[in-house]
Amino acid sequence: MNGFTKLYSGIINSSIWEEDTATRIVWITFLAMADVDGNVIGDPRRLMTSANVSKCQYESAIEKLQSPDMYSKTPDKEGRRIERIQGGWHLINYDKYRRNRDLEKRREQNRIAKRNQRERDKKEMLKQSMSAGCQRKSAQAEAEAEAEAEFKKHSNDFSNCKNHDMAKARASLSMDLLRFAEDLDKSLKPNSKSQRKALLNLIQWLKFQIEEKLLNENIYQKILAIAKDSKSGRIPMAVFFSRIDKEIGYRAKVAKQKGGN
Repeated sequence: MNGFTKLYSGIINSSIWEEDTATRIVWITFLAMADVDGNVIGDPRRLMTSANVSKCQYESAIEKLQSPDMYSKTPDKEGRRIERIQGGWHLINYDKYRRNRDLEKRREQNRIAKRNQRERDKKEMLKQSMSAGCQRKSAQAEAEAEAEAEFKKHSNDFSNCKNHDMAKARASLSMDLLRFAEDLDKSLKPNSKSQRKALLNLIQWLKFQIEEKLLNENIYQKILAIAKDSKSGRIPMAVFFSRIDKEIGYRAKVAKQKGGN
């Protein structure tokens, strides 16, 4: 059966790498041909052909591979690498290397799964932010239309001009907030629903503060800088919220608003 064989990178630091080229080739050929039990089945002529070595080189390699190796990192059976079985050879330490290979494979699968989960979480967070923005889109459009009408009707009225500019500013706020939310997510990489909810609450709070002119959009860069600095902490998310509590007063203000309601 054709397939792929994962070659252990530590092979270049093992004693087998100090052997002659033909011996190394025969050993790697055996690794590629081994079945799930670590058995290499075949007569000498077939194995010799597969390794593309001469009869003399093959026999010399077999002798070295089944002989004790005092420098081997695995002392099982005195460091021998192969033993004869019916119809071929058995790779003595194959089970050990297969377990290591499977462990590394599971770790890689876990890394991929976590990365995919972060991507899904980011999309969900942006989706929630966009949904909140869409709910207010109608009101924003109406406010902008009213401001436009007032501006045209009283083109020389400075206050109406100011209202017109404010409506336009509110219309552009959602896109700036979405870009900020995406940058914040990339920086902090929330890995749980509670962390994503905490960031969403912060974003909604910021929108309210900016619309009410309690903060300006320069706060985005300040918060992103805090997020970047917080990544060096042992628990980045906890460090981040502690910093914005001290430097911006986020939690205190939210608590005050809830008490007032």
